[in-house]
Order: sequence, then structure tokens, then C-alpha cells
Amino acid sequence: MPNHAPQSLVNESLRRIQIPAASPRRSQESSFSGLSINWPSGLAPQPQPIDPAPSSDAPLPKVDAIVMVDTSAEAEAASDVLTPGYYYASHWYQYAHNFWTTFYPQLGPNAPALESHYLGQYFITGINGLKVLVYKTNLHMHTDGKLVNGSYTLPIQGMLQQMIDEAQPSVFLTTGTAGGTYCSLQLGDVVATRAAYFLCEQHYADAPFNKQTYKSDWTIPQKYAATAHTLMQGFAGNLTGKGTPPDPNCSCNTSNQYPANLYFDGTGPIPAFHPIITTDFFDYGTSTSGLDEVGVATEMDDAVLGLVCSQMQSPPNWASVRNYSDPALNGQLSAATLVKCADFYYSEYGYWTTVNSSIAAWAIVAGLGK
Repeated sequence: MPNHAPQSLVNESLRRIQIPAASPRRSQESSFSGLSINWPSGLAPQPQPIDPAPSSDAPLPKVDAIVMVDTSAEAEAASDVLTPGYYYASHWYQYAHNFWTTFYPQLGPNAPALESHYLGQYFITGINGLKVLVYKTNLHMHTDGKLVNGSYTLPIQGMLQQMIDEAQPSVFLTTGTAGGTYCSLQLGDVVATRAAYFLCEQHYADAPFNKQTYKSDWTIPQKYAATAHTLMQGFAGNLTGKGTPPDPNCSCNTSNQYPANLYFDGTGPIPAFHPIITTDFFDYGTSTSGLDEVGVATEMDDAVLGLVCSQMQSPPNWASVRNYSDPALNGQLSAATLVKCADFYYSEYGYWTTVNSSIAAWAIVAGLGK
């Protein structure tokens, strides 16, 4: 591993927050009427608008579970799956509790929240008798920090703590896009793990939490895992045929099949508590990088939740439920081509792969219900 990530990878991590991936809402505009999902009887998500609508400065309502996504493409998919009829950009509530007093002073010059002036957006949905808060964060580890007294601030840490204090969930799931590390897994596959590991090479390279692994020791319910797999198959046709990759051999998985499998840590090829890898720059797994020995996939926020929960006396159970929006790549390609390959997969398939991880998150929450 290099001591510092190439600037191109740092720039790419910023781009993924600022420029959304393709979605049917933008390509089809008004003709898109949502997803058609054949939910099991009595288990379809039931959006629950709050009347009157809460002010942006209101604390979060108490819920049984939180499902959090990061980017616009992820929020589009999550709202289409988990809050159908209530699109995140039009209907979800803004959350800015303590923004100006607590969080604004911590934000660095690249923080998206400097323009939006809120911490995130949310909506409530019901799943199998449980009250679930679906949340899009506007704070991100890799974009928000600034140097204060020799170390970088981490505003998302305080936001996650505040969310848990207010909503008091029993379970907190992070979900959305991630870069694959296993060549045996394919674009659109979903990995659910109860552990997270910091691999930081930029602002947080010297942070005390770097190279630390955090675990949540609970049993993820798999009662509806097979149902989720069946539902995911309904969208498998959207995992191929969109655009032309920069190289025909971008992926190190040479199969042309997209079964959209759901893997849990401790089952199948995933060792127990094999972590999600959280970086402070855009990273990706390849056939030669060895990242599969480190963790199941790469993303840029989830280990902060593990850090927060490790400091609580009675934390919620938590898990990272991430989709392979970028499959593990062919390590024989040049670094410049690899970045283009990863960008291609995310841009074309970020929405559709997050449909899969949103369905997986539904399955986990439904398994906790009555």
C-alpha cells in the first residue's frame, strides 16, 4: 500500500459525492413511475409521512432501525425501494439539528454541507411492524474535515452520535455503493458484514482510529435472505449493457452472469467479521492488490459508525450492507485505466446496484420484525 493515495483518487472520491450516477429518473424523467417490486404479503415498506412536517432543526423521531445511504444515486434507489411514492429530493425532510452551533465550525472547504446547510435528509417507513428511519447523510469522512490543532475534524462522527442519541434505534444499517475486493463476486452482489476497518492514507493517516477494526457482535437475521435474492433477480437485467467500459477486461470476474447474490459475513466465501474497508480516499480492489484479505469491499464512511458505537455503553447493533457498484478490477491494467473502469461502473450502475442493497437492508429489517 502506498503511504499516500494519488491525487487522482482523492479527486475521484470528491467527484462521486458531487456528480450523481445515472438513474432512470434522469434518463427517463417524467416517464419513470418507480420500481415494481413484488413484495411478500404484508411485508412491503409502508411510508409514514410526519404531519405536520418537522422543521429542519427538530431532533430525529424515535425509531426501531436506521438505514443510511451516502450519495444522491443511493438515495434515489433507497427512496424508490423503501419509501415508494416519496422521492428523497422532493419529499424527505431536511435534518439540520445543531448544524450551525456544533457542525458548521468543523467543516472544511470541500464539505458539501457548506452549501446545503443541513446534515442529511430522512423519511420514515414501516417494515414488518417496525418503524424505520431511511436517511441520506450530507456529511462524509473524506470531504468534510479541516485541520484544527494538528488533527483533522471528523464531523460525521458527531452526527452519527447525535442520530443515535435522538432516534434510539436498536439496529443501524449503512448501505449503498462500494468497490469490490473479491474477484469471485460480481457487479450487483451485496455483502453484509458486522465489522469495519479504517484504511486511511490522507487526512486521517495519523488518527488514533486508523488501522483499527470495529465489530458488532450480533446475529443478522437471514429469514428473508432468499426472498431478497429473488427480488434482486428482477433487476439483474439492469446490471449489463449500459455504455461501453474503457477496457473490455476491466473486471477480474470474467463471468457474464449477474445473479445478484447476497452474502453475509461468516457464510459462504466471507469469513466471520471480515470487515468493510473505510478509506479517506477513493480506493478499489484488484486481482493483484490483496484487498480481499483485508475486507469485503471499500467505501468511505462506515467504520465511523463502528467507532461511534465502540464508545457507547449500550450501542445499537450495526452492520454494513454494501453493493458491488464497482466489481474487483483487473490488476494487469494501468492505474489510469483502473480509475476509468471504476468510474464507469459506478456511473452506469450505481443506482441499480443500490436497488439490490436496499432490498437486502429491507430483508434484514423485516427479519427483525414480528
